[in-house]
Amino acid sequence: MNVLLTGASGFIGRHLTAALHAAGHTVRPAGRDQGMDFRALLSPQDWHPHLAGIEVVINAAGIIGETARQHFATVHHRAPAALFRACADVGIRRVIQISALGADGTAFSPFHLSKRAADEVLQGLEMEDILFDMTDAVGHGFSPIELGWDTIEKARLPVTATFRPQGWFRTPISPGLDRNELRLRDNSADGESLWPFGWIMHTHRSRSGYIARTGLFRVLAWPWLFKNFAVRDLAEFLEIYGLPLRLGTYNPNTSDDKARATLLRAVIGIGHDAAAIVPEGMKIEFKEAAKGESTPFDSMIGLMERSTSKAVLGGTLTSGEGEHGTQALGKVHNELRHDLKKSDARQLATTLTRQLVYPILAVNRGRTSLHRCPRLVLDTQQPEDIKLLSDSLPKLVNMGMRIKTDWAHSKLKIPMAEEKDPILQPIAPSFGNGDDTSALAGLAAMVRRQSAPAQLARLKAAPGDPTNTAADAIDSLVDAMLDEWQGKPDPVQKAIQEALDSSTSFEDFQVAVEQRLAAMDATALADLLSRGTLAARLWGNLTNGGRT
Repeated sequence: MNVLLTGASGFIGRHLTAALHAAGHTVRPAGRDQGMDFRALLSPQDWHPHLAGIEVVINAAGIIGETARQHFATVHHRAPAALFRACADVGIRRVIQISALGADGTAFSPFHLSKRAADEVLQGLEMEDILFDMTDAVGHGFSPIELGWDTIEKARLPVTATFRPQGWFRTPISPGLDRNELRLRDNSADGESLWPFGWIMHTHRSRSGYIARTGLFRVLAWPWLFKNFAVRDLAEFLEIYGLPLRLGTYNPNTSDDKARATLLRAVIGIGHDAAAIVPEGMKIEFKEAAKGESTPFDSMIGLMERSTSKAVLGGTLTSGEGEHGTQALGKVHNELRHDLKKSDARQLATTLTRQLVYPILAVNRGRTSLHRCPRLVLDTQQPEDIKLLSDSLPKLVNMGMRIKTDWAHSKLKIPMAEEKDPILQPIAPSFGNGDDTSALAGLAAMVRRQSAPAQLARLKAAPGDPTNTAADAIDSLVDAMLDEWQGKPDPVQKAIQEALDSSTSFEDFQVAVEQRLAAMDATALADLLSRGTLAARLWGNLTNGGRT
């Protein structure tokens, strides 16, 4: 085989080159020693000239550390991703990626993350090709994909998935055999059975019945045929009736056949060439074009296109303008299109579970029941309107509904953050606007963000200082307290003020506040809070229909 090997001059590449040569393969190295700069190979088109005659591609390129000319993102991700896509373009199905241990979901270093990014590109291309080939069943009724198995790290896995034409297959005709079973043609009446686990044979149920009737192409054959007839007739109509009639006259006494033939060619060609020569004594006259309309042909073409759209999409307003369509009708038809997509995805997922996931488990772990087999699911859910949910969810929560956070994440298609992931934080609200709760939260957020000296200086600032937003927040909270508490000296405020006056550092202030609060008599405050809590509970019971 002809093998393209990137990173051939590296440690792994040198050993691979020797082993491939020993096995009789031809190796075409691609790397620094061959004058190839990965910075200039970042698109599939850049790799196409290097893939001529190649059957297998092995990517062993890698660097341990970055330099001014070599970066992890370029060497490990962007250039290999372009190479993988180029292989898909030219039909190279055997691509081997030398990855790294740790290039998985736990990856965190730039080295491992760049390797993982290239792995995901390659894996995505393989599954995308399989899904694309499987969707051919929508038209034909079935899509045959032949699997090639090999041993990879002591596990038997499919390594190739090759689409085969539907003409290779037939259904049996002998009594007692399933008329919907697909078999390979082998010059027998019933064909040869497919070997187990060797095929992904996806059958798409666009309609019920015999498998030869389930494909959409059977329904679309007549609209396609009639549309082409109408297009051909329209072209002929325009050819005949779109140009004026050309009439050539010659002297009836002329017996020169060559001159008459020349005149005939001139009459025929002048409609397209707009130029001609005729012998003297002959002339060409243009008559008025024949009357006719193209409306019948346009109607036939439009009818067949609408019939095709209905068969494929279930409607017409998502594929054309529509003469009397509205935005509301367009949305209804678009919903039907999404329903068809969901149905197609469910059928694809079922086939992949039965004919790809289950065979892998059965070969490597022994045969087991299909119900215990993991299910492959293709996510076709559309994200909900984020504005609508952000308006309605707080209201529902305030009404007492217990809504799980992962449900909201799934509806909005926003992944749930892990413990170590940085998350977005709400913006701290401004102070002094009368919102006591917001002011208190903003004060706490502000104090956490500032250094200790800045925190102490801000707390000591005079109430009239325009920069003292903390003092404004405290004043706002004091103004909102109950009249009963406002009429009495505030021991808490007095203790805090004394601690501020006697402190020279933020740490001293924290210690002084704790000491004074611990020595303070909190009987009056506890009594007020108890009576306030009781009043709040009573008010809540009265306004909540008597329920606690």
